[in-house]
Amino acid sequence: MISSSWRSSTGNCTNCKIRTYNATSQIEFKAGSGMTGGVIIARSKKITIGERCMLAPNVTIMDSDWHSVWPLSYRDWE
Repeated sequence: MISSSWRSSTGNCTNCKIRTYNATSQIEFKAGSGMTGGVIIARSKKITIGERCMLAPNVTIMDSDWHSVWPLSYRDWE
């Protein structure tokens, strides 16, 4: 993980932010992967970054669009 603009070839990188919102959420990096500044947010599922995958500066990856499903299902009213 590179969070420093002096180590980034683009020179415009921000801090790496990796966050889960639930106890069941997971973020997994496979061997040889990395990122240069950016955000990964797992709200309810698992995000896996594959082997030898390099994420570009300021990329954002999320497993949710943060909107409620409409119309609401019956379970949402309970």
